[in-house]
Amino acid sequence: QPRVARLLENRMLMMSAMSHDVRTYLTRLRLRIEFLDEDQRFHAERTIEEIELLLNDTLAFAEIEGRETDFEDVDMSLLLSELKVSGQFPEDKTSWTIADPPVVINGHASRLQRSIVNLVSNALKYGQTAEIELEAVDGVAQVTVMDRGPGIPKADMEKVFSPFFRRDDSRNRNVEGAGLGLAIARTVVERHGGRILLQGRIGGGLVATILLPLKQPD
Repeated sequence: QPRVARLLENRMLMMSAMSHDVRTYLTRLRLRIEFLDEDQRFHAERTIEEIELLLNDTLAFAEIEGRETDFEDVDMSLLLSELKVSGQFPEDKTSWTIADPPVVINGHASRLQRSIVNLVSNALKYGQTAEIELEAVDGVAQVTVMDRGPGIPKADMEKVFSPFFRRDDSRNRNVEGAGLGLAIARTVVERHGGRILLQGRIGGGLVATILLPLKQPD
């Protein structure tokens, strides 16, 4: 175990160093494209943004897979309330229904937040709007993210959780991303003893549900 932990730590240090170097090169590229005409500069900037997104998602996935983390009490009601007012998502395209009283689990707040951000971002990316709900049901914290996008065929419901998986259809056409969002979300949730379910939405769209065990009374 100590040897495995050291190997994982060394891998993360190496990836962090590589990330720093890549970002340095991207900064240099940004300076160079300032001399391009407007149309060329637009496409070059978009390519750089896609490289940065791939880099960020790859690092996040490696970190989540490689490190164990001490858990603590996490108030999911507070976590979602903070996300709602964080400015990350357009207010006119997201609706939030958050349980009150608090919904408390045992976990890692920032990683759980990352998994929810990924699901909401996907909903907005493919469906332009997102509906987010939190409730406690039968000893489980249930976070539901719904969109009105093109949905996902049942045959691909499991495949979309595979790292770097990209479907060549209307749900992915002209959409940026590394194909790691759902893989990261599932890894986080499963590390918390939970699971993610995907299903089609009546009337069109996708429903993504995170199920996490509630904290047990002392």
